[in-house]
Amino acid sequence: MNTSLSVTILLLQVGYIVSQSCPSTVESCTCENASTSNKRIIRCRNLNTMPNFNPSIEVFLKLDLDDPSNTIQVLQNNAFDGILVEEIDMANENLKLRDIQPQAFSGLQQHLKIIRLQGDTAIPPPFEPMKNLTNLQELQLQFFSLPIIDETTKFNYFPNLLTLRLRNTATTFVSSNSFKNQLLHLKRFEFENNAVHTFPKPAINRLRTLEHLSWVHNGMRSLTYGSFHSLNNLIELDLRGNDIGTLDYECFKGIAEKLKFLSLQFNRLSEFNIAPLGNHSWHRLEQLDLGEILADFKTIPPGFFKNMPNLTSLTLSRNKFRVIKSNDFEGLGKMHSLDLSENWINTIQKGAFAHMSLLDTLDLRTQFDVSSSNPLNFSLDAIQGSELAIKTLYLQDNYLIEHYAWEAIGAMKNLNILDISSTKLSNIPPLIFYGHNHLGDLRIMSNSISALRQESLYGLKDSLITIDISSNQIHTINECVFKGFTKLRFIFAGNNILVCDCNIYGFYQFLRTTITSKEGYADARCINLAHRSLTSLQTTEFCQSLPTEATCPEFTTTTKYIPTILPKPDVQIGSEVIG
Repeated sequence: MNTSLSVTILLLQVGYIVSQSCPSTVESCTCENASTSNKRIIRCRNLNTMPNFNPSIEVFLKLDLDDPSNTIQVLQNNAFDGILVEEIDMANENLKLRDIQPQAFSGLQQHLKIIRLQGDTAIPPPFEPMKNLTNLQELQLQFFSLPIIDETTKFNYFPNLLTLRLRNTATTFVSSNSFKNQLLHLKRFEFENNAVHTFPKPAINRLRTLEHLSWVHNGMRSLTYGSFHSLNNLIELDLRGNDIGTLDYECFKGIAEKLKFLSLQFNRLSEFNIAPLGNHSWHRLEQLDLGEILADFKTIPPGFFKNMPNLTSLTLSRNKFRVIKSNDFEGLGKMHSLDLSENWINTIQKGAFAHMSLLDTLDLRTQFDVSSSNPLNFSLDAIQGSELAIKTLYLQDNYLIEHYAWEAIGAMKNLNILDISSTKLSNIPPLIFYGHNHLGDLRIMSNSISALRQESLYGLKDSLITIDISSNQIHTINECVFKGFTKLRFIFAGNNILVCDCNIYGFYQFLRTTITSKEGYADARCINLAHRSLTSLQTTEFCQSLPTEATCPEFTTTTKYIPTILPKPDVQIGSEVIG
């Protein structure tokens, strides 16, 4: 082998060894493979000063200092000397930088694309020390002092910036000349937890390349005409947590045609001053969040959603709705997910969800002020038209009219997830799940169910994976209840009155052979044996003479049973009598 070739191979071997070693000189920093890249990550913990690094030619994906154990306060000159890295994350809550020296970021110019920093609330953003980081694509600054943003703010140091996040920067004023001839390629701007109460239209409208704008928790009180008129590329607008109580008629002019996501959560809009939102043509809007409106948002204005034909996700949680009217959701033919949780709903009119034939997820959990005299009338009439579309249904923490609720559930043959916990149910009607071939997650905890029979869960043996029947009044479970349930892996049956004797031997065998032996989980405790776990017992501890294996019958929907579904009640709801 000639000498030059030997030297080349040796150098390659040395380079490989060097590149695989970790350049940190402290044990609290380790080098790890990244799951999404062939580059490695340097991850550091338990540091109160910046570590030293041995020189390395390897380009690392990230220097991760975002661990709560790190309390670094000073970035000295040449703080990152020796390493090449594409991302630096120093944004954890205990990293309160109080001193960033002029040459702190020296040597990072070529490769650094992303940097996240957290200050101590007193020092200004380190624009001067970062002025040579011209390849930055993402900059996050939080808890620095930036009371005013104007034309002199040095965003021009970062000509290639695509994402800018300014959080908790104590900003109270953004001048109309801000961003002039700056941030010409910015796609994402997040301005959060400041106190700029008047939206700076002239400044923001200079950011014409924006695709995402978050103006969150800034105390903004109104949206005036053409607030976003020049943002023709905007597809996501997040206005959560402001104090918006007024929407001018054409405040969304210029963005309504392209916007796909809009959040007005946690503002002060009522059914009267939210009406202008429905006047625009939102042909591309897919997600709308109107949850936790702080004013009296009690009623959906007539025809409010007619101009949102492509809406697929709608959040209306934590408002003050009491009645869902039959025409409230007219126009929402592509709706997949509807969140009505934590309202005051007791009445759902006939056909209320009929307009949403593609509705996949319906969340009605925790309606306030429901009771035996004021129940939630979840019924087949309410879901008619969407009963075969709904796959996920949350009804927990309500007072249901048992007959109507079971009738509706029985018709929802394509359910994957059903949560009817804490709904005052006392009985599972026979064969109610017959034909429910997709139900994998069933939660009925914290009710008053006393009997669990084979016909109670019949139809679920080929689909059920998880069942929670904890905190009921169940005293026995025979082997036919779960016989043949080959997919079942998780049974939560604690806090019942389960009597462990020979009658429960078949259930005991099922738990040991089908659940615990296949890395599942079972919680079933014996009230007569000091609440010990059933699966921890030896057979002789609860049954001396083993019973013969039961013959479990096959059922059809024509089989007659006693008891049957609970009798239809007469219930007064508002001015409407159901019965």
